[in-house]
Amino acid sequence: MISSLFSFEKCRYECRKRILCLSVMVLCIHSIRASFVPIVEKENGQVIAKSPDLEMIFLGTGPSSQIPDVGCVLGPDGPCAGCKLAMVKSSNSPVLDKRGNTSAILRFIPPTLDGKQKSTPKTILIDVGKSFRNAALEFFPPNKLSKIDAVLLTHPHADAIFGLDDLRPWTANAHRNKAIQKTVPIYCDQHTFLEINRMFPYMTHPSSATGGGHVPAFEWHIFEKDKPLDLFGLHVTPLTAHHGTMGHGKDLRPHECAGFLFNRSILYMSDVSSIPESTWATLASLGVHNSMTSTAHLQSHLSLPILVIDTLRLTTRASHLGIGDALKVAHRLGAKRTYLVGLEHGITHESWERACKAFGEEIPNIDKKQIDTQMRLVDIGKDPELFHRTALYMGKPKRPMWVRPAFDGLRISTASDEKTVQNHLRSGL
Repeated sequence: MISSLFSFEKCRYECRKRILCLSVMVLCIHSIRASFVPIVEKENGQVIAKSPDLEMIFLGTGPSSQIPDVGCVLGPDGPCAGCKLAMVKSSNSPVLDKRGNTSAILRFIPPTLDGKQKSTPKTILIDVGKSFRNAALEFFPPNKLSKIDAVLLTHPHADAIFGLDDLRPWTANAHRNKAIQKTVPIYCDQHTFLEINRMFPYMTHPSSATGGGHVPAFEWHIFEKDKPLDLFGLHVTPLTAHHGTMGHGKDLRPHECAGFLFNRSILYMSDVSSIPESTWATLASLGVHNSMTSTAHLQSHLSLPILVIDTLRLTTRASHLGIGDALKVAHRLGAKRTYLVGLEHGITHESWERACKAFGEEIPNIDKKQIDTQMRLVDIGKDPELFHRTALYMGKPKRPMWVRPAFDGLRISTASDEKTVQNHLRSGL
């Protein structure tokens, strides 16, 4: 009897000790998570996240088919002006018309609780499409890039994920301590993960590998859209955008694609045909206000420093914005600087840049009837003046705004103002 009571008391003591240990572990985890929360400061009485300076390097700014477009180059009419320029090799300056799949690097130095910065910058890669390998070879060395601290995927289309296997060299020979890194953390939504698992099961379950069995080592993290993530002290909010449709008949529904808001400094939306009102509500709740509202104090509160937005061509198509709708998004966000990505072949970078610069000035009235008639008679890509007039008519913003076409290899920074960007856009920042 006594031994039974003793055993019972001992068991109860062990249980209480384990519960206490678990409680301490939870508190420790909470403390660790809290240490990664960005430093906050007050602006106009409102507590906001203090953002470190963010640098973005564009690895790709073109469509899924890339530029030069193979069909255009090998077709019976020969290459268009843009594709022809994209094939010109230059060792002294970037080939502005050569464009890979939309992708970018976000680089920053994480803040610490005492306000000081660590010495090691973090590198976040957005999308890994078909052109990633070539982009990495071209742009990683000059920008002193190597380790990839995290990958963010927008959606499971080929131009966003078909380069995932090319991340294999980053983790190859990890068992010999000769790899760049042991694993690559990848963040995506549930739909994207399931599609990757369906198409490339060895990427999500290495035991499915065939052949030599050499596969990239990934750490998978599933995020929910509109719910913030914390990456090394950086506040990242995945946002829902519509990128065309999926399904058929009664099952037809919007195909969702993620955009990303980094702190309150950069909004990246590379594949978008429309933005649902629920996303606008999320942006408003995060302090990126709707500048189209009639409430004056919201208009004057805070604007978005940098917007990166999908603009395939002049007109909005099923799965991509056109210039008019892209600039409406920029206006609604009050974007200080807007960079266009996903640009299609047929129009040269120079033509896009000329039109974009004009958006920063007062635009004269343009005769729509004349443009409609000429567009039916002339291939707009072969007539720079017609393209310019049409672009100004279709994209005419409600107010002058700073807009530029991005190009592969361009570096931008939240620490640079509009004047600096304007003076050094072609050479990067």
